[in-house]
Parts: sequence; structure tokens; C-alpha cells
Amino acid sequence: MRLERVLAHSLQNTIPGLVVYKDEISWNASPSYPYMLTSLTGKSRESMGTGLYDFKDHDSKTKIFRTNMSIRFTCRCLAEENMSGNDSVEALVRQVDCALQELKMNGSATLTDPESESPIRISYLEYLSESDIQSLTDKLPVVYQKTLSYRFRAVEIFSQTESFVPIHKISQTL
Repeated sequence: MRLERVLAHSLQNTIPGLVVYKDEISWNASPSYPYMLTSLTGKSRESMGTGLYDFKDHDSKTKIFRTNMSIRFTCRCLAEENMSGNDSVEALVRQVDCALQELKMNGSATLTDPESESPIRISYLEYLSESDIQSLTDKLPVVYQKTLSYRFRAVEIFSQTESFVPIHKISQTL
């Protein structure tokens, strides 16, 4: 979920006018066009050495996880005066694809989560697929849509902090 949030924030800042939502429910709260939905379609953790943790530092307070995730980006647009709906959604998908390919060209990128302020390093990304989806014609205006899927390898760093509470300050209420 953190990687989705970081990528959504990055794409929203890169592409002018794009609004990114987690799901249809959040879009219904404040509808806007063009928009993009993110969906986690696959997630796996690679086991190296210790299994659960890929790496540990010498004091074992920082743990680094390496996770592979597949994310589908669903772009949705309306027809415009000077452009058909299919052309609009195709242009939006090209912008999203270019922004993601820019991350790939750099080899890796470190992005900051806007909520937790913690860094997430994208060490690898791979284009998976692009597909046209049938237009949403159940209500007007007609919404044109297309999906783009990528696989990411994210490295997340978690620091453990220990907090001690003196035993005399713990009280129980029965």
C-alpha cells in the first residue's frame, strides 16, 4: 500500500491535471476527470538468508525488506471537444508510461512517502502489459479506460525503536 501511495503521489505531481484514487469509493467522494486508479495485483517477498528479513544491520534495530509487487494503473478519461475519448485515454497512458519509464532509465529511484515521510527505494521496475478495457457506457458521459501494468521491486527500511515504561506506571483497570 505504501508503494502505491508513493507512486500515486509521484505520478500526480508529474502529470498536470491527473488525479489518482485508490478505488471507486474514494473517487465517488470527489469525482474528477481524468483520473487513475491503482490496484495491487500481486505481491511476494523474496527470502534471502534469514527468510523473513533480507538484511539486518549490526545492531538488529533496522530491518530492510525487499518486496516484489505488481501494480495495475487504470486510466479513465472523457471525450473532449478536439479529441475522442480513446485518444484522450491513450495520451494519458503514454504520459503515465513515460513517467514510469523515467524511473527505469535512472536505474533506481528513492521516493518519499507523503504520509509517513519514510523513503522507499524502487530498485527495479518492469513493464508487464497494456490493455484496452471496454468503455463505461452505463451512464453519461461515456468513460473511456485503459490499463497499464508494471512490476516493481521495492526496498523498504524499517527502524525498530524500543520504549521502556517503568512497571509502576502501568495500571490495570478491572
